[in-house]
Amino acid sequence: MGITNILLLVLGYVLLLFSTKLVNGGGISIMRKGPTSDAQERIFSWFALSLMPFLSIAISGGVLGLGNMVFTAALTAGVLQLLLIYGMLGITGTYRLAGNALRDLVLLLVCVVLLIVCTNYTWSKGHPASTISRGMGLFLCVLAVAFTVWMLPYFMGKNRKLQRRPDTDFVPAIVFTLVGLALAGLGGVLLMNNTAALTHALNIEQGVLGVAVIGVGLVLPEYVRVARKYWMNTQKPVSMHLTLATGNLGLLLMIGLSAVISPIIVTFAGAYLLLACVVAIIVFGILFYVGGEVGKIKAILFLAGFALVFVLLMKFSLH
Repeated sequence: MGITNILLLVLGYVLLLFSTKLVNGGGISIMRKGPTSDAQERIFSWFALSLMPFLSIAISGGVLGLGNMVFTAALTAGVLQLLLIYGMLGITGTYRLAGNALRDLVLLLVCVVLLIVCTNYTWSKGHPASTISRGMGLFLCVLAVAFTVWMLPYFMGKNRKLQRRPDTDFVPAIVFTLVGLALAGLGGVLLMNNTAALTHALNIEQGVLGVAVIGVGLVLPEYVRVARKYWMNTQKPVSMHLTLATGNLGLLLMIGLSAVISPIIVTFAGAYLLLACVVAIIVFGILFYVGGEVGKIKAILFLAGFALVFVLLMKFSLH
């Protein structure tokens, strides 16, 4: 069972890396300070993006202890995103360490403070923190759907106000992102379910609230940047921001759905399976209606493969 979950986790993150490469050409060009080779860009971006998820899982699940893993994972992932994508690239001298890093760090710290204040207040008043976590989850779901609908014309190539690179095809990138997040999230949650059985110190409600609040702090800056470039109609590429926003958006959608259904981590596996089914339907529709004759064949093969994986998961991982 553990091997199956780890494979899911690895497969999901591999798909996320492919998505980033498709959208961004392997480099974080919008942060570039001087001329660099494609090889340097590819090495830096792949190093940062590949280390972040595995380090967050390893630190949250093992090094920092088993208690309150969900909150630790959210905090670790947020800090690593700032350090690896901003700090490491800035220290090398190849990329500029812009004010965005400081702004994001402040937002992250504010979210942590809000998390502590909200959870302590609800506990002191005798109210369950699950009420806040469900409300936050519902808000995240609405936010994710609204932003997706707003940006859908651009993703489908029908809105030219957002200047994108001519060789960028967002349809496969979105497919890779959604499927990758679903598989990685499912594998990660199943691993947490297995590990949580070993401890009695897991704080469920604070964990859900922590992921939700910190997730908002990480994804809102990307919304603001994309919206600003959209309304100003600038010529600057927004591929990196859309990559981060899309990835964080999918993560928030999964977290929000889980928090709305139930703040108890045992039911998270069912929530992720439900989301995986929804994602599969969306991907099937995109491939079937956009890809032409070849897309229809790919859509059928994808649906068959997903059904097979789903059955195997139900048989081996959830029992």
